[in-house]
Amino acid sequence: MRIDMRGLVVGLGLMLLSAFSAHAAASCGDNTGKAATGEPIVIGAITGKTGPDDFSNSTRAAKAYFDCLNANGGIKGRPVKYLVEDDQWNPETAAQLAAKLVNDEKAVLMVGNSSFVECGANADFYKKSGIVVVAGVGVPRECFFAENYAATNAGPRVSTLGAMGYALDQLKAKSVVCIGPNIPNVGTWSCDGIKSLAKEKGFTAETILMDPGTADSTSIILQAAASKPDVIILGLPKGVTIPLLTAAEEQGSTRPSSSSVPHRLMTFRCPVQLAQAGMVISMSTWSSTISRPRRPTIRTGLPSWTNMVSRPIRATRSPRPDILPPGLPRRH
Repeated sequence: MRIDMRGLVVGLGLMLLSAFSAHAAASCGDNTGKAATGEPIVIGAITGKTGPDDFSNSTRAAKAYFDCLNANGGIKGRPVKYLVEDDQWNPETAAQLAAKLVNDEKAVLMVGNSSFVECGANADFYKKSGIVVVAGVGVPRECFFAENYAATNAGPRVSTLGAMGYALDQLKAKSVVCIGPNIPNVGTWSCDGIKSLAKEKGFTAETILMDPGTADSTSIILQAAASKPDVIILGLPKGVTIPLLTAAEEQGSTRPSSSSVPHRLMTFRCPVQLAQAGMVISMSTWSSTISRPRRPTIRTGLPSWTNMVSRPIRATRSPRPDILPPGLPRRH
C-alpha cells in the first residue's frame, strides 16, 4: 500500500503533539480502544544507548506512545512497527544501522533519534533516500542544518550559550573554560559559540575537548582549573558530567559555588552550594532529567539576548529560531 509521506509526517506530528497535551493524556491513535490490525507502518530510530552514556530516553518515550497508538486503532487501522537501533556512539555503526532500517526494513520515517554521532553520519543518506527524521534530541551541527532532519530540542550550541549568558549576567564572569566532547561538529561547534560571544563581549574563553569514553575526569578538571577561569562550562551529557563534578569536588573548595542547567528550552534551575575548587561550574547538560532529591533550587530568567531564542520557531528545512543570539551563526 502506498504511503502519503507528507500526510503521515503531518498526521503523526499532530498526534504526538496531542499526546503531550495535558487535556489529551489518554489520547493516541484512532482512539478505538481496539488494537490496530492492518499492514504495519515501519518507523525507525537510532540512539546512543550503550557507550559513554545512555542517551536513549527519547526513543523510550516514542515507543511508549507508539504502543499506546497501536492499542487504540493505530493510524487509520494500521499499527506502527517501531524499530530502535543502538549506534553505540560509533558513526560507522550508525551508518550501517540507517542503511539497515531504510533499505532492509523499509522504514518510511525516523522518529525519536537521539545520538551524538548519528546526524553527522546519516544526514546525506536520509536526504538521498527521501527519509524525514523527527529527532528526539539533536546534538551534532547536522541535526539542525540538514535538509531532511528536524530536531525538537534547542541543541548544544544554544544551550551552552544560554549557560554562558547566565554566567555573564548573574555571576559576572570575565573568563571561561568550555569543556565539550571531542566528537565532530559537537564540542568544537558548541564551544565556538562561546568564543564568538567572548570576542563581542570582551571576556576570555578557552576550549577543552575530551573523549567522553576514555578521558580522565580529574585530569580534565585540573587542566581547566590551571588557567583560573571564573566559570567552567560543561557541555556534556549527564553520564559524562557527573564524574567531572565528582572530580571537581574531590579537588577541594575555597568557597561555595553554583551551577546552571538548561531546563526545557530557555529556563534554568540552579542547584546551589556545589563545591568546586573556588570557581563556578555552569553546566549545559543534554539529557532529559537529572534527579537531585532534597537539593534547593533557584529559578532565574535568562539574559535579554538569550530570551530571543524562545520566540516561535519557523519550520523551513529544519526548525531554528527566527532570531539567533550572538555567537550562533545561521549557516556556518
